[in-house]
Amino acid sequence: MSSLLPTFSFESYRKLLHDLVSVGYQFDRAGNIRRIDEIRIVFLRHDVDLHILGIEKMALLEAEQGVKATYYVPLTQHFNPLYPENRSILEMVCSLCHEIGLHNNLDTYPADLFAAI
Repeated sequence: MSSLLPTFSFESYRKLLHDLVSVGYQFDRAGNIRRIDEIRIVFLRHDVDLHILGIEKMALLEAEQGVKATYYVPLTQHFNPLYPENRSILEMVCSLCHEIGLHNNLDTYPADLFAAI
């Protein structure tokens, strides 16, 4: 028995999504998680932990398969959604019927919330 995980590639991810859709799974954004009327439903989410640049490739691949997802993006450091390049990518992701959520990073908050007041 091999303990190695399969190699991730966009092509293997495309095949996984295609296979899930072809056997009846539906995909929806995490914002609709209260929707439990379907047995075969996937609430697909991505935590954007490294950088925004590049997520549009995954978002486009998902949209091509009819898949909706939620991308959780932090507001700190180089993730600033007001930076023009980031804003453009996030708008493109939303235009593909995906949604953007806030990726909370508790390390960016003070340990004592009252000390910040």
